[in-house]
Amino acid sequence: MSLLPWAVLVLAARAADPWERPDHLRVAAEPPRVWRDLDARKRRVRLWWDAGDAPVEIQALIRGRWRTVAQDAEPGWTSDPLPLGVALRARREGQPPGRWSPVLTAPTAFGPTDLAGLAAEPGAVLGARVGQLSFDPATGDTWATTLGGGALQVTEAGESRAWTAWEGLPDGFVIDVHAREGEVLLGTGQGALLVVEGQPVRVWDAAELPSSHVQAVALGPDGTRWLGTDAGLAREQAGALATLLGPPGVYSIHTDTRGGAWVGWEGLRRVEPDGTRGVLPGIDSDSHVYDLAFSGERLWVATEEQGVVELRPDGAREVVGLPAYGLAVRDGALWAAAGVDGLRDAGGRLHGRESGLPGDTVWSVEPGRVGLWVGTDGGLAWLRPGAGGMLPTSDVWAPPRSRWPADARADALLLRKNGLVVGGDAGLTRVGNVLRDGDDLIVGARQPVVALLADGHGGAWAVGPGAVHLDRRGDLRLVELPGVARDAALLGDDLYVVLPSGLHRVAAGSERAELLTAADDLTRISAAGAGLWVVQSGRLMEWIDGALIPVPAAGQVLSVSADPAQPGHVWVGGLAGLRRVGSRASGGALPVEIPVLDDVIAAIPAVAADGEGGVWFATGGGRVARLGVDLSLHWLDLPVLPAVVGIDVDPRDPSVAWLRTVRGTWRVRAP
Repeated sequence: MSLLPWAVLVLAARAADPWERPDHLRVAAEPPRVWRDLDARKRRVRLWWDAGDAPVEIQALIRGRWRTVAQDAEPGWTSDPLPLGVALRARREGQPPGRWSPVLTAPTAFGPTDLAGLAAEPGAVLGARVGQLSFDPATGDTWATTLGGGALQVTEAGESRAWTAWEGLPDGFVIDVHAREGEVLLGTGQGALLVVEGQPVRVWDAAELPSSHVQAVALGPDGTRWLGTDAGLAREQAGALATLLGPPGVYSIHTDTRGGAWVGWEGLRRVEPDGTRGVLPGIDSDSHVYDLAFSGERLWVATEEQGVVELRPDGAREVVGLPAYGLAVRDGALWAAAGVDGLRDAGGRLHGRESGLPGDTVWSVEPGRVGLWVGTDGGLAWLRPGAGGMLPTSDVWAPPRSRWPADARADALLLRKNGLVVGGDAGLTRVGNVLRDGDDLIVGARQPVVALLADGHGGAWAVGPGAVHLDRRGDLRLVELPGVARDAALLGDDLYVVLPSGLHRVAAGSERAELLTAADDLTRISAAGAGLWVVQSGRLMEWIDGALIPVPAAGQVLSVSADPAQPGHVWVGGLAGLRRVGSRASGGALPVEIPVLDDVIAAIPAVAADGEGGVWFATGGGRVARLGVDLSLHWLDLPVLPAVVGIDVDPRDPSVAWLRTVRGTWRVRAP
């Protein structure tokens, strides 16, 4: 075995800054605690940087002047309320005036983790999907990661604490965790964080690692930190950082008492303390290795492709065919997290919600001091196995989870002054105070919900397999639909619904759906004023005199939003960009090409008229902007978002929009 020829040794754990500015400086804005916090014009902010540096001076740009807001500040410094989007800078005490950090701007948007907190009690799990788990026998704490909702720390007494950007995480997308002897190493989508005795002390990011996407971490018994990314493996040892493996990605790391590690990389590799590596026979090189478990001389390997592989000292192996993502040995019995198949007990039986777990898909399992911790697609659970390592058992406990998980996709929103209703595959969720007897709508709606519509009289529709109407008096009625709706819109008091069988109408006061036109390729619908628009096989159609009339000038359509401020016009997002199209009924106006993308053709998967003649839109590349009625364009300074599936403009403030993505919802404000 020999060191890879392209391995790179970084001489210091961090690049030397000749100006000695704070390392890994980052800013977080305080999450909202109650609904009214969303409209606050000032928010507290918190600054984090690597511990061990000298105290810093912090300045804020207020009314055009830099003003000192803190001296002798330590990491985690928290301000008094400051204006939204305030600019900040810092320098170590005693440095010359010019040696300020780059300017940081406090976030003005609320991300999925922030919004999840509005529907959660303190210490709740903020994400639905719990990915990885680690138990620290030295402290009794168990750590859990979520893909979008940060991390969760649970003590032996059952007390829990959520970790987000406000607590020091570089990102809310937390992929892996390892806790050992009071230290915790967390791998996130924007770097790794080291926590010591409950305090964030160090970050590693793309400036030092093969990639900032840290998806496997481990703490060695000798103080070594192992950092696996989607582009290779790095190891920090005695203050020096070395890249030991290059692409492809590292999926798991397990250290041992000799100072080496087992690494899930092109199968399973053994990396020795001197950096040399070797291949472990029995695991295919194209297998993704997610976990290991040891018991005496027995070694089990969890893979996605081969299932659980048992490797024996004599070279023999035994394979259990179900995919596996996590393993745990408890009282000599082997447990496996088998993904969508659930939790596999020692007897080979599979378990999910019917056995008391919060979800049917199980991603991880970890032995605690007593019992087992289980990470599922529905949250975190602790269970006490029955005799012989078997389930079911009635002894299952789960910490609270947000009713609106950060990683949940929302397919519809109903916005009100004091709250909202979220619609999706699981039905409806209420956040805040929304409608009179609004819980009746939640109970009456059938999942999945694809559309939530305000009826203009203080009531609302929820549309999915059925159409449920709650009027302003709190009376509920259900309209049966001949199929599951794909989309819905209100025109006046009539409800129009796109179903697999075609376009249907539920007339005001009616309790049945009337078929208007048969078609199996209708996908989207939007209405405003007297205009009704439908997307059919990617073509824009206008409903005129009882027929769908093509609008050829609209191009290939991905999204559509009728403009209430300009009757007879509709905003169209397509493969070739953004357009505003006029109705034939209003004179056959030609399409208005909007030159917003600097002559670069870009798909627009989501548009929403802002009610003032302008439009919000998202690009296929994850950027978001608002175009004013005067064609003024404002791109939002946001991280690149997951695929945006819909935009809802706040009915009280057209400068505020809610962005629904495949992994959570954002609330943003245009300049």
